[in-house]
Amino acid sequence: WQAYDIVFRRPHFGEGGKLAKPAFLTVFHNGVVVHHDSVLFGPMSFETRQHYQGHPGKQPLLLQNHGNPVRYRNLWIRPLSVETDGRDAGTALERYRTELATWPWKVNDKQRPRPPIVAAGADGSPPADARVLFQGGDLAQWAAGATGKVTDGSLVVKGELQTKDAFGDCQVHVEWTAVGKAGSGKRAGIRLLDRYEVQLDDPIGAIRRLSPPFVIAGRE
Repeated sequence: WQAYDIVFRRPHFGEGGKLAKPAFLTVFHNGVVVHHDSVLFGPMSFETRQHYQGHPGKQPLLLQNHGNPVRYRNLWIRPLSVETDGRDAGTALERYRTELATWPWKVNDKQRPRPPIVAAGADGSPPADARVLFQGGDLAQWAAGATGKVTDGSLVVKGELQTKDAFGDCQVHVEWTAVGKAGSGKRAGIRLLDRYEVQLDDPIGAIRRLSPPFVIAGRE
């Protein structure tokens, strides 16, 4: 079985159907990001690029089969509010115009290079190009200096534990469960570049001191 997780931000139109804000798409394929905040130049087309034309903001989801039967399971969808889209309309429209003007490929261009193949992990295992930082074993990927204890295949950190190697742009996968109850002065998080932190405490999913999550999705 394959899996897609798709985040779609619809286009917005102003008076007379004029484009006010283009559509954006983020796609995870089997947990691997394959499109990240990609601006859509207009509706799909077969040979020539189609320009935006005003259309309804909501329409049914369509599962397509044109001679290629597919089985589905576990389909779900979560509507996203307009307020959770932080893109400024003017900036988004300018990005759309710039990328469209400089885009080197035609629709279905056979000269376009094929993307590299990444073997996705099976049953929760990491993709082939991922660096495994911890999978229930030792702490070989982590620097000394903080208390990190492995018990029953899980890692508990006291203080701060950092990787031996440095990372910039990245996709991070982490699974965790709380050991105790959060309280005043207690905090836990995943910190990037030692400056930007995604909280593991209350509220779960917040970007610390910058932005709360759209919703609280933690399991009890």
